[in-house]
Amino acid sequence: MTACRIWPYDESITLSAFLIGSSHAEGNPELLIGMIDNKKNQLLARYNEAQGNAFAPVIDADKDHFRIDTARYDLAPGVRAFGIDVFKGDQDDPYCGAETIGHTRHLYVKRGNEIAALFSQGLTMSYRTRIKGNAKCRNGKPTITKGVVFEDIKLTITMSKNTSDGYADLIITGVSTYSDGTPSPRKPFYSEMKYSHHYIGNKDHGTYANSPNGDLNSLIRAWRGDVKS
Repeated sequence: MTACRIWPYDESITLSAFLIGSSHAEGNPELLIGMIDNKKNQLLARYNEAQGNAFAPVIDADKDHFRIDTARYDLAPGVRAFGIDVFKGDQDDPYCGAETIGHTRHLYVKRGNEIAALFSQGLTMSYRTRIKGNAKCRNGKPTITKGVVFEDIKLTITMSKNTSDGYADLIITGVSTYSDGTPSPRKPFYSEMKYSHHYIGNKDHGTYANSPNGDLNSLIRAWRGDVKS
């Protein structure tokens, strides 16, 4: 399983991601991310983490797939993050299941000759939930969908003008829409994530977090659970 993108700041540099077998006989697959200078045929920075370890995205090699996201995550002058989006492949058709989720985004940044994770856990970027109507399904596919209405929730990540420990704060917003065009009663979601250094020796292992306002995924779950939010 692989994904590649040209680095937006320099077309001679490629970002490549691979899910590879473990170097240990009974180990989990490993996610390997490389930043490669194509002109010099040189590996500039790398990241690798075995599935199941802290910060590693959960990827099923048989069912899932991923892509590289190179949106403008400009954290500081000359410092730009990028994302790995993981798409789950074992979900029901949205008509036949209670809910389907979109891709989960994990952010990374180059630090010297290493690539470091910026999230302790990924952020799910969209949800689709059937809120009205009945659907009949056969073998996981809809046969009758009369009167079905979905709520679609989409989240976005943008850069704040405020900074914490030298990196721009991240603004997380969420909006709800109904598939039949009626206005959603759910108010928009808003939260900010701040970067914090965490040094082990001379190496920075800092990440983004919502403290002291709580874990981001918990805040989103609470928002989704309260239609009057």
